[in-house]
Amino acid sequence: MTASTASRTGLVVAFADGDGTMADTLGGKGAGLAQMTRLGLPVPGGFTVTTEACRAYLAEGREPPELAGELARALAALEEQSGKRLGDPVGPLLVSVRSGGRFSMPGMMETILDVGLNDESVAGLARQLRYQTTTGIDANETGLGLSVSGKFNLGKSDDLRYMVSGGTGIARYLGLAASNDTVLDNVNEFENIDVVGGFVAWRHVYTPKLRSSLFYSTARYDNPTTFTGLGITESLQSVHGALIYSPYPKLDVGVEYMIGKRELESGSDGELKRLQMHVKYNF
Repeated sequence: MTASTASRTGLVVAFADGDGTMADTLGGKGAGLAQMTRLGLPVPGGFTVTTEACRAYLAEGREPPELAGELARALAALEEQSGKRLGDPVGPLLVSVRSGGRFSMPGMMETILDVGLNDESVAGLARQLRYQTTTGIDANETGLGLSVSGKFNLGKSDDLRYMVSGGTGIARYLGLAASNDTVLDNVNEFENIDVVGGFVAWRHVYTPKLRSSLFYSTARYDNPTTFTGLGITESLQSVHGALIYSPYPKLDVGVEYMIGKRELESGSDGELKRLQMHVKYNF
């Protein structure tokens, strides 16, 4: 599904209306998604808020007045094409929001996943998976998932946050799409992949300007290896430690150290160790 109501010159440009030459307007991610859509690749529908809108906000200190209307029209197009509605209790439309620039900045950009989930719709979360080809394959299956999360206050300066998620056919929502949602079996029917995962995070506030967090996450996939093969992710784990200093109310300066581990069904594994810093100003 792709939105087609936005023009190439507006503040909001649908993936189907852009192309790979528009990185200055759409950012690197937006231009890449637009080009993949034009090539006919199975890219989920979406749209990009242009850099023109960002520059207008920075210049005026507020959103351009026409932006809200363009966003509403683009979202309505997604709802119409998907047959789903944002915030619907049963089978809601879920979208993800990613920031981006002309050039990639690994580890520095923010991502908000599963916009459209709420307390009412979590229990009814479902996905329809379908794959059709011109050679006669027409496979479809339903993906189901449940997530439980919470927060415990451990005193004035500490809190503990957690989330546990599980389901079938929803692997793309756990572990940054490290595994498939489903796979075709030997009779061209879907065999869903079951997954369970979660995280726990401890946050400590030292002073009004200094805070830290310690975060552990994991995900495990039950792959039908007869059909997926052994070169697919079996499990993921990561540990993060971060220290953030806010010298002024809108300015954050932080450092984070991360250790991640990925294991494949074949028994192979690998580790990632990364030290990264960020400076963030909240306009």
